[in-house]
Amino acid sequence: MKNGQEWVKNLASKYTSGVAHEFIFYGGINDYVDHTNDLKSFLSQFLGGRDLICFFNRAEGVTFPLESMKNLFVEKLGLEKPAPDPSFAALMAGQEEETEEVILPRSPAQALPLLEKALKLDSKTAIILDFAEMLVPEGDISTMSSEDRDSLIFLQRWARDPLIMSKGNLVILITRNLLDIHSNLRAASSRIEAIAIPLPTYEERLNYIKFLRKEE
Repeated sequence: MKNGQEWVKNLASKYTSGVAHEFIFYGGINDYVDHTNDLKSFLSQFLGGRDLICFFNRAEGVTFPLESMKNLFVEKLGLEKPAPDPSFAALMAGQEEETEEVILPRSPAQALPLLEKALKLDSKTAIILDFAEMLVPEGDISTMSSEDRDSLIFLQRWARDPLIMSKGNLVILITRNLLDIHSNLRAASSRIEAIAIPLPTYEERLNYIKFLRKEE
């Protein structure tokens, strides 16, 4: 558990001053920001005034802190529900129709274009990419897979896109080790700002233990 005040102030200052709208969070990303919130739940609350908050990682795909945000995402992007299987439809004929859920992609090749569209909507949007080192790992570009190279292009393009900037939208990459992220995104010319989240101090750990004991 740590006091997130300084790095949050750093984010707010650089974002509101127009220095950047794309950021990399690294360091103590797995610790609690306060007594009850990990980093992702804290960001959900901190950015709660936005219309859309979209999370993405390769394992879970595109997810949202609220079901209403998923519904808005599906509606704004015109995503369709999957077509019913004809044999199943015949079997269910005459019975109450069940609502088919829209399945959002897990593959970066499919998810990142959707997230780019969301960043250009007339809605306040934040995109948070967890385990970002799995999307854009460090290494020679010639050895990267085609999908990883495409992901790198998306993230570089978002950082410089004037339309995304003009709409006040925000992109956050989360990784434990900054050096695991491709160097093109860490370059000074990338317009992507890296913000370190410090590990909790001894005093912060002690205060968290005291909090947990009170909760017993």
